[in-house]
Amino acid sequence: MLTQMVALCPDRPKGIRDRSVLLLGFCSAMRRSEIAGLNIEDLRLEDEGIVITLPRSKTDQEGQGQTIYIPRGKRPETCPVIATTNWLKLRDAKAGPLYVRVRNGGALGTDHLTPGVIDVIVKTYASQVDALNAYSAHSLRSGLATAAARGGADDRTVMRQTRHTSVESVMGYIRQGTGFKDNVMQFLDL
Repeated sequence: MLTQMVALCPDRPKGIRDRSVLLLGFCSAMRRSEIAGLNIEDLRLEDEGIVITLPRSKTDQEGQGQTIYIPRGKRPETCPVIATTNWLKLRDAKAGPLYVRVRNGGALGTDHLTPGVIDVIVKTYASQVDALNAYSAHSLRSGLATAAARGGADDRTVMRQTRHTSVESVMGYIRQGTGFKDNVMQFLDL
């Protein structure tokens, strides 16, 4: 579904920003407030991908900082590193808010997007590819955990990316992601 959402992002400033929001938000499993609050200086581009340093988050109230690693994707059209690099080129700033408003005509604002706008971005694209379910910015975070679990990631690996501090918190996503794989029906002769 994320691939379909990203494919709908036009190759204009707003679409370039939205593609980065969707892919970086999903792959980092950040909360909408964390995505909205990112500054350019919170990102470090390396050969292997992007390193994000969150100065503060829900599970880091003391502000010690949390590091999130985003490796390069397998396909250019869904690579969070390429999408974010393209946005950074367009953003053309050394510091300040990463995600800003894009006005009609492509002019960029100077203030952070709000968490509510991050939510609207996700809902807008999600509604175009799935009319049956309601999605929100939290769907990026839960979607990463669910997709990783379906792909065979263990609890610890999922928790490292989502920054959950307890297995119980992340288990809801993992159960959701492995419901068909890890099911009692595999033991029945039906």
